[in-house]
Amino acid sequence: MAYKGWTKDIFLRIKKLDKDIFTSKDFYNAFLKELEKIHSNNKNVKPTILREFQNLRDDNLLEFVDNNGTYKVINKSKWEEELNKLSETPDKKISNNNIDNNPNTNDVNKIKKEIFLPDEEIDKILELIKRKKNVIFQGPPGVGKTFIAKKMGNLMGIKDDNIEIVQFHQSYSYEDFIIGYRPTENGSFILKKGIFYKFIEKAKKDPENSYLFIIDEINRGNLSKIFGELMMLIEKDKRGEKNKISLTYNENKKFYIPENVYIIGTMNTADRSLAMVDYALRRRFSFVTIKPAFSNNKFEDFLKNKRISVGNINKLRNKIENLNNKEIKEAFGEGFEIGHSYFVSENNIDDFKYWYNDIIKYEILPLLEEYWFNDPEKLEEIRKKLDIEEKDWLDEQNDESK
Repeated sequence: MAYKGWTKDIFLRIKKLDKDIFTSKDFYNAFLKELEKIHSNNKNVKPTILREFQNLRDDNLLEFVDNNGTYKVINKSKWEEELNKLSETPDKKISNNNIDNNPNTNDVNKIKKEIFLPDEEIDKILELIKRKKNVIFQGPPGVGKTFIAKKMGNLMGIKDDNIEIVQFHQSYSYEDFIIGYRPTENGSFILKKGIFYKFIEKAKKDPENSYLFIIDEINRGNLSKIFGELMMLIEKDKRGEKNKISLTYNENKKFYIPENVYIIGTMNTADRSLAMVDYALRRRFSFVTIKPAFSNNKFEDFLKNKRISVGNINKLRNKIENLNNKEIKEAFGEGFEIGHSYFVSENNIDDFKYWYNDIIKYEILPLLEEYWFNDPEKLEEIRKKLDIEEKDWLDEQNDESK
């Protein structure tokens, strides 16, 4: 497949630069203003250029020389092959929803504010998703893994209609996910396409736009059984029609995964009843660990906007971080920590103590009871540390730091 969009623009301008070795600064000096004018809707042109340099490195066309942003052109015969493909392929109008049309700066800032991660970490995750195409977010309960997955899609410019979410479970099968025979009302069987098969068909018909498939609780299912022969096809270098294969239930029609599909899975590291991810599948994904964000400034700002005082925010943070660092992490490891999402409320908090106690009593303590199911004394000790005592908490109305 010939390059298109941003990748095509960068590819052609590197050829025009006509240097075997160049720096990112050389490229900016020559083409930055031109690219900013062409892609006027993109307010993040420099990061996009660097992303495309990485894509060309992945395709073995560029080599990173040093940390000063120096690149070397390699495989010149392959450059000529790609150039020939471009000359044979007519230009197509790129849709406004394409991944290359990033959200405007205001939208990006708004979305990033909702993700309780440092902005540089968000940018790194985005780069990883675009490079690998398959990523798993792993972490303890309540850190917002699925929420972050969808927001990453939004940051990539993928519209909500092109994002699909499914949750795996122990009874989930290949027939549910890909294709298989299902019973009908009259007692016969009919070949039916699964959710992923239909999603892929939709993406194939719309190659100018990008699509995101989110698998919640990916390690709850029998992954080899669910993915079947797709274990190979999801790899980045096995995408496209040239790699199409026959499926178990539909040998007459070849199947492939297009290049415009991205997959994000989420994995709860605290559920000891679940098997680890299949090793064959593991190497096809990059893994990102999402941690509790109680110390993140964005989380603090969120609580302030819910009318919680700074004093009480600090008290809440200290209690839960002490629980995570001094009790849970030492006993079970960081994969079992309590996440910040337990304290993310849609509504304003008028009675802080009532709200906090409800979360502790009905959401967090039941989880801790499973952690320390054989040590009731330790559990009671922790419960007392989490309790609200009148002297421990500032009165909302009298807190001047609010």
